[in-house]
Amino acid sequence: MAAANKSMSEHMKEVTGKMTNQSQERLKPWTRADIDRFCKEDPINGHNLQNLRGAAALTGLGGLAGFGSGFAYFFSKPGSFNGKLISGVLGGFSSGMVGFLASTNIACFTHETYKIDAPATHLAFQKWWKNNGGAGGSFGQYW
Repeated sequence: MAAANKSMSEHMKEVTGKMTNQSQERLKPWTRADIDRFCKEDPINGHNLQNLRGAAALTGLGGLAGFGSGFAYFFSKPGSFNGKLISGVLGGFSSGMVGFLASTNIACFTHETYKIDAPATHLAFQKWWKNNGGAGGSFGQYW
């Protein structure tokens, strides 16, 4: 039993060490121009990255549309203001989830994301960005 605890503690030290040293491996934030440069240099992964970004925008808009329509529908029901507000928020969140899931399925087929290996595309872009001026970001750059 002590050996199992020791290996678990060693594992936790290794994981915590990776988490604390991660600030040295951070990447700087990238812009649209950087993504366009990546698309020119790596056309296959660049096209895949463009498709994934478009699909993400579509699913986000679907979720927002679902939230807005659900909130408006449930807020319009008769009752006190507090009841309308609570039912509007709950209805908005549930409708937003439905809108997000529906638009995810739509984006899967319209942007053909089922053909894309998303983790490999993301890793290719991160490696490219690290080698082309993206290394050395700090935590404060993201806020």
